[in-house]
Amino acid sequence: MPIFILLSLSFAIGRALVTIYQKYISEYVEQDWKIFTFLFYFSGLLMSFVFYLISPWKVNIETLSVTWPAGVTFFLGGITMYYALFKTDVSILGGLQPLKLIFVVILAGIILGERFSFLTYILIGLLILSSFLVVVDEKIELSDFLNKQMFVNLVSLGVFALCDVLTKKAIEVIPPVSVMSSNLLFSGILSLLFIPFIIKKFSKISFIQVKTATINSIMTFLVVVLLIIAFEDNVTISNVISNLTGPFVLIFMIFLGRIKPHYLEQHTKHIYNIRLLGAILSYIFAIGIVLTTVS
Repeated sequence: MPIFILLSLSFAIGRALVTIYQKYISEYVEQDWKIFTFLFYFSGLLMSFVFYLISPWKVNIETLSVTWPAGVTFFLGGITMYYALFKTDVSILGGLQPLKLIFVVILAGIILGERFSFLTYILIGLLILSSFLVVVDEKIELSDFLNKQMFVNLVSLGVFALCDVLTKKAIEVIPPVSVMSSNLLFSGILSLLFIPFIIKKFSKISFIQVKTATINSIMTFLVVVLLIIAFEDNVTISNVISNLTGPFVLIFMIFLGRIKPHYLEQHTKHIYNIRLLGAILSYIFAIGIVLTTVS
């Protein structure tokens, strides 16, 4: 089995566990998404230095021209994702992950000028329809699908899809671990933009908040670097496998719900089964999209 497949699968499992841990933080440790995001990315500066020691990279016009776009989109994707994470169920965010493949197709058409078959567009439509199953709850209402949180989450998926494309370009210039170092450097610097919005709350930030943010950062960045290394061999297949994050999140949440009911979310087993079905169908259609675009 190719190593990039193992890396991508490891990312999917690790990312699912990290996402659930982040939801735990939002429920029991830190309720302000701006403080959470600031601590997350600012503490990432330390990991940036660690990755730099592992794989140093030269700061010049050539490297900056490819690293800053990847770093900025890495940051923008994160802040939109964490806003959505604090406002909605983690099982919904995970289940909608396959929708990122749609943005990959759109970006390929815009940036690379690629054209796709009619079957590809049918599969995109089916993927969108199956995603509606992911967001249902006990009271099915239009607001479940059309709301600010869902819009921000879709923006996050689109930005991360662009980040994947830009990361691949950066890997052509510097090694994958160096790209991770640069992403964390730019993100850490950009996180300072949050200071005016949270400066009045600085004195109330506790040690437990800093500790959980640091642990979260270390776990997240160690997991993400696995996918970046996988991108060096194959971006398309690695992206598909990484989208298993969604089904894994739902499976873990169902398992967690049996051990500690209503710990992070308050839904019936029936709702989780519907969301899991939607996530699996979405993933199948996402694979179909990739197969029709690659062939």
